Amino acid sequence: MVIRGWPLEGSTANAPRDKAGSQANGRWPASFFVLLLAAAAASAGQTAILAFLPALVDPARGALSSSAHDFHVASLTAVHPLAALLAAPLWGWIADRVDYRAMLRAALVILALVTAPIGLVGLPELYALRLVAGMASAAIIPLGLLCASFAASGRADQARRFTWLTAFVFLGDLAGPLVAEVSAAILPRAPLMILALGIGAVGAALCAVRLPRWCAPCIDGGDLPAPTLGATLILLFGPVGPKLRFWPC
Repeated sequence: MVIRGWPLEGSTANAPRDKAGSQANGRWPASFFVLLLAAAAASAGQTAILAFLPALVDPARGALSSSAHDFHVASLTAVHPLAALLAAPLWGWIADRVDYRAMLRAALVILALVTAPIGLVGLPELYALRLVAGMASAAIIPLGLLCASFAASGRADQARRFTWLTAFVFLGDLAGPLVAEVSAAILPRAPLMILALGIGAVGAALCAVRLPRWCAPCIDGGDLPAPTLGATLILLFGPVGPKLRFWPC
């Protein structure tokens, strides 16, 4: 059977009808609202650190030359989206072969774990944490869109879900630095610890709700049409574009 242009691994022709997360009585279930928070958490993990990078690169204030300091700030800013760019196709390939729901939940837990120690580690470890955080974010947002697509009851519902998910990505961009400022005031040595706890809480909530395993309308024979090229490009570059404005010049 083919779902949205991609064949599912294994036999899905007789798969059970699964409408977890689908709209009922005109209301979205709690699982979709948790999914919105997951999208916001993924983008907040990128923007929250940016204001602290200059101090994190050179905590001794003067140990690095000006050119080396600027290089590391720019590199640490770029390594997160670069890791996301390289890892996204890998997560897509894996999601075709394993349960995407486990991947989505694991990615949130990993993002929380690599966000918490920021401020407590040295420069090499900071690069590694940023790299892993980018890889985790590359799984969360696309798999969130996949989950929303599976739960949608039709094209209109799918469009509404995609719109809200994209809006919460931008909300995460906005909220990330604000939450980090509050966190830094409480825990100055670990400025992202409170944000990490919030991301972990979202991951725990995602483990407690039911997410759709299959595309229910597709199993019923009413395949949702494939998105147009324009819609695909917007979904691909929309979450990435706003982050470019934070890159240092």
